[in-house]
Amino acid sequence: MPLSDLPRDPIHPRPTVLLSGATGLVGRELLCQLLCDPEVGEVRALVRRELSAEALLGTPVGAMPGVGKLRIGVVDFERLARVTRGPVPTASVRY
Repeated sequence: MPLSDLPRDPIHPRPTVLLSGATGLVGRELLCQLLCDPEVGEVRALVRRELSAEALLGTPVGAMPGVGKLRIGVVDFERLARVTRGPVPTASVRY
Protein backbone atom coordinates (compact mmCIF):
# COMPACT_ATOMS: atom_id res chain seq x y z
CA MET A 1 0.00 0.00 0.00
CA PRO A 2 1.46 3.40 -0.89
CA LEU A 3 2.00 5.73 2.05
CA SER A 4 -0.30 8.26 0.40
CA ASP A 5 -3.19 5.78 0.90
CA LEU A 6 -2.75 5.62 4.69
CA PRO A 7 -5.22 7.55 6.86
CA ARG A 8 -3.83 10.93 7.89
CA ASP A 9 -3.56 12.22 11.43
CA PRO A 10 -4.32 15.98 11.38
CA ILE A 11 -1.63 16.62 14.04
CA HIS A 12 1.06 14.47 12.34
CA PRO A 13 0.13 14.46 8.64
CA ARG A 14 3.18 12.43 7.52
CA PRO A 15 3.68 8.95 9.02
CA THR A 16 6.52 7.86 11.28
CA VAL A 17 8.16 4.58 10.23
CA LEU A 18 9.80 2.20 12.71
CA LEU A 19 12.55 0.18 11.04
CA SER A 20 14.44 -2.71 12.60
CA GLY A 21 17.30 -4.36 10.75
CA ALA A 22 18.55 -1.05 9.34
CA THR A 23 22.20 -2.16 9.45
CA GLY A 24 21.67 -5.07 7.03
CA LEU A 25 21.84 -4.94 3.26
CA VAL A 26 18.09 -4.76 2.67
CA GLY A 27 17.44 -2.62 5.75
CA ARG A 28 19.99 0.01 4.73
CA GLU A 29 18.47 0.26 1.25
CA LEU A 30 14.98 0.56 2.73
CA LEU A 31 16.24 3.22 5.15
CA CYS A 32 17.68 5.28 2.27
CA GLN A 33 14.42 4.99 0.32
CA LEU A 34 12.37 6.05 3.35
CA LEU A 35 14.59 9.06 3.99
CA CYS A 36 14.20 10.17 0.37
CA ASP A 37 10.41 9.74 0.41
CA PRO A 38 8.65 13.09 0.96
CA GLU A 39 5.56 11.23 2.24
CA VAL A 40 7.52 9.98 5.30
CA GLY A 41 7.68 12.34 8.26
CA GLU A 42 10.18 10.52 10.47
CA VAL A 43 12.18 7.27 10.38
CA ARG A 44 13.10 5.57 13.66
CA ALA A 45 15.81 2.99 13.08
CA LEU A 46 16.45 0.41 15.80
CA VAL A 47 20.05 -0.77 16.15
CA ARG A 48 21.97 -2.98 18.62
CA ARG A 49 24.82 -0.54 19.34
CA GLU A 50 25.53 3.18 19.17
CA LEU A 51 25.98 4.30 15.56
CA SER A 52 26.24 7.69 13.94
CA ALA A 53 23.92 8.46 11.05
CA GLU A 54 26.97 8.42 8.76
CA ALA A 55 27.98 4.92 9.92
CA LEU A 56 24.44 3.63 9.60
CA LEU A 57 23.94 5.04 6.11
CA GLY A 58 27.43 4.23 4.86
CA THR A 59 27.69 7.68 3.30
CA PRO A 60 28.39 11.25 4.46
CA VAL A 61 25.22 12.67 5.99
CA GLY A 62 25.38 15.72 3.75
CA ALA A 63 25.03 13.46 0.73
CA MET A 64 21.80 11.82 1.97
CA PRO A 65 18.55 13.73 1.45
CA GLY A 66 16.11 13.54 4.35
CA VAL A 67 18.71 12.62 6.99
CA GLY A 68 17.14 15.20 9.32
CA LYS A 69 14.11 12.95 9.81
CA LEU A 70 16.26 10.00 10.99
CA ARG A 71 16.17 9.00 14.68
CA ILE A 72 18.45 6.15 15.76
CA GLY A 73 17.32 4.09 18.74
CA VAL A 74 19.69 1.69 20.52
CA VAL A 75 17.90 -1.46 21.67
CA ASP A 76 19.28 -3.77 24.34
CA PHE A 77 17.85 -7.02 22.96
CA GLU A 78 19.45 -9.14 25.71
CA ARG A 79 17.76 -7.12 28.42
CA LEU A 80 14.57 -7.10 26.40
CA ALA A 81 14.57 -10.91 26.24
CA ARG A 82 15.15 -11.18 30.01
CA VAL A 83 12.41 -8.82 31.13
CA THR A 84 9.61 -9.27 28.62
CA ARG A 85 6.78 -11.64 28.91
CA GLY A 86 4.28 -9.15 27.51
CA PRO A 87 4.49 -5.54 26.27
CA VAL A 88 7.96 -4.17 25.54
CA PRO A 89 9.14 -1.81 28.30
CA THR A 90 9.97 1.61 26.87
CA ALA A 91 13.19 1.79 28.92
CA SER A 92 14.75 -0.78 26.56
CA VAL A 93 15.00 1.72 23.68
CA ARG A 94 17.09 4.91 23.81
CA TYR A 95 16.80 7.62 21.14
